[in-house]
Amino acid sequence: MPKFERFVDIQQTSATRNNWRLATEELSQRGEAMARMISYAVAKEAFEALLDEIPSTNDYQELRDAMKLVEVGSGKKGKEAAFAIYIPTKGRKIKKIDVQKTVITIRAKRGNNPPAEDVLLLERYSPWTADTIPFWPTKSEGLAIQRKTTRKEADAVAKEKKKIIPDLLRQFKELGRKIAPYKPGSPGRIKRNAKAVPDLAMQALNLEFGGSGVKSKPVFRKVFGGVKRNITGLPNRFEQIKDAMTDPNSKAYKTWPKRIDKISASEAGKFMGFQKRLGIS
Repeated sequence: MPKFERFVDIQQTSATRNNWRLATEELSQRGEAMARMISYAVAKEAFEALLDEIPSTNDYQELRDAMKLVEVGSGKKGKEAAFAIYIPTKGRKIKKIDVQKTVITIRAKRGNNPPAEDVLLLERYSPWTADTIPFWPTKSEGLAIQRKTTRKEADAVAKEKKKIIPDLLRQFKELGRKIAPYKPGSPGRIKRNAKAVPDLAMQALNLEFGGSGVKSKPVFRKVFGGVKRNITGLPNRFEQIKDAMTDPNSKAYKTWPKRIDKISASEAGKFMGFQKRLGIS
């Protein structure tokens, strides 16, 4: 009977050197890089699709301008990369022309020290309108969140607050907070540099589900559903992903995607309420 060797001797050649390096030295690194690439590509496609779907009107310009594609920092070595679509909370001035269609919610700052009692009163009786809010808390005292609404809703809030203002002014006085006199017909108790954070989450929810005079246009569910259905085709749409596992001469896996702004995992956790409303686990 013929004698067979137990092992096959495969010799590396100059033509197969890069293939060998991919299989024996770079495979693990490329696999980790590809996981990051796929996560980024999914978020990037969703981000771009949302910008296409959100109406290009003045009502949604703040939402469109605020949206950012960011990386979520886990703070743990070896943790898989994650990316998110993020809307930072940045204060903007309230213009007098917005007063009749704006309501304001106050959130007292909580930390090592208990919140001020007068700011808690503002929080408890929120929302306010610009012409009924008794005072504006400082940055260290609380956060003012402005939400665009219909004139009818803003008028209803103002009417309700004017009923309880006398009693509230008495409580503020007892707490040592001086309130400037109300001026009938004033366009609003807005300080020259008063700022409030736009309630873009509510704006997005109104767009998605309807409300505050806005007709429902489910752009988020449409976009995220499409991304999930098309995820298997990512290597065909992003050559960097395909090359990471098939091209031994490609080094793109080391530099793509480029580093972008990061947010903490705890900050990303604040998205969960919105995701649950959308039916996304």
